[in-house]
Amino acid sequence: GVDDVASEELAIIPGMEEVVSLLHIRRQAKEGNFDVVVVDAAPTGETIRLLTMPETFQWYAARVRDWDPGALSVAKPLVRALIPATNAFETLNRLTKGVEALRETLTDPEVSSYRLVVNAERMVIKEAQRAATYLALFGYPISEPVEEASPADGTVRLAQYFERARFEYHPEELGSFYQQEAKALGLNLAALHEVQLSDLGRQAALQRDGAFPTSAQLIGTPDWSTKLYTRRIDVDLSAQHLTAYEGDTPVFTAPVATGKDGFNTPTGTFAIYSKYPMEDMAGSAGGETWYVPDIPWVQYIVGGVAFHGTYWHDRWGTGFRLSHGCVNLNIDDAQWLYEWADIGTQVDIHY
Repeated sequence: GVDDVASEELAIIPGMEEVVSLLHIRRQAKEGNFDVVVVDAAPTGETIRLLTMPETFQWYAARVRDWDPGALSVAKPLVRALIPATNAFETLNRLTKGVEALRETLTDPEVSSYRLVVNAERMVIKEAQRAATYLALFGYPISEPVEEASPADGTVRLAQYFERARFEYHPEELGSFYQQEAKALGLNLAALHEVQLSDLGRQAALQRDGAFPTSAQLIGTPDWSTKLYTRRIDVDLSAQHLTAYEGDTPVFTAPVATGKDGFNTPTGTFAIYSKYPMEDMAGSAGGETWYVPDIPWVQYIVGGVAFHGTYWHDRWGTGFRLSHGCVNLNIDDAQWLYEWADIGTQVDIHY
């Protein structure tokens, strides 16, 4: 193994502990004692730091070779028993070769693959996109998405599994017109039921003749009705954000883009007075004339001002106010709001 002095001198190199961890992974891959080695990585930032260690180590190793051995500080041993050598510099050379081989193992798609696991939350998806960018930058092979026949209709779809649930991707839920616009303009549009969830636990139990008896309604509890809780929608023009409430409980939030200068979205308390699942909008005011077809999930709240889905931009919540007074939402958010709200639902708009 590495002698005490060599291991202590090498431990000064930043990231040495991470390099040792990766070398253990390579050892398992090289020895072939297992069919598959699964590494459950840390949160995104830590994983990226770990995977950049081979490059970082090689840079520091080149610097250390120029040092006088007596100048190396003493730190705890981390590399003992990994690579035999008689002194720190011989060990460093051997370790550098090991790290070069490690880099080849980690970037070889025939040996290694990297799977990004997310759940259906915007922030988590954005983090996964950031991780995908870094992995591609360093040449790490991201595994292909899982495609398999849907248990519902046999159609082959993208799928993602969790402990007791399965997400399934239905791109057809976003109409072909909107898909074309998103592709042409490079927009991030989404449909409400584009990702569908199946209950694996219940399905497995039913296949085993499991029973799910219905519990009797507790005495004195009212039948469910939307009238049990007053529904209202709050639009914060300063934050460019919308919140839907049932009573005092927020049940939904979404980023919005409201009226630009000269077409400012009016403030006050209003109510939804008309609804259309799709509508063409046209107008002429303030020296501008417009005609926009196939606008989805339209709910008018005052005059010609409405909530509706947007397919010509995706800058909701960014502070850019782009409309002629309407409250723009992503298509999935507009559909959720359309299906939740009724004629007469209160709308409060304020700064």
